[in-house]
Amino acid sequence: MDEETLNQEFIKIEKECYKKMKKGYIRYGYFNPKTCERDLFEEAIEELLDTINYCKMNILKLRRIQSKFKKK
Repeated sequence: MDEETLNQEFIKIEKECYKKMKKGYIRYGYFNPKTCERDLFEEAIEELLDTINYCKMNILKLRRIQSKFKKK
């Protein structure tokens, strides 16, 4: 992947993060560390566990695809 394509992909990811953050603002309001009572550490752990599970599922999918190519 060339440098320009890589930069475009990073920009795309940043835009996706911003969209996700906007959805959070709509659901929870703007973040104020002085008044926030959510357990963000626990929420982060839950999100990371979801991410780990999604990654494991993708590994299984990729291994299945890879095995099909190896058989040919």
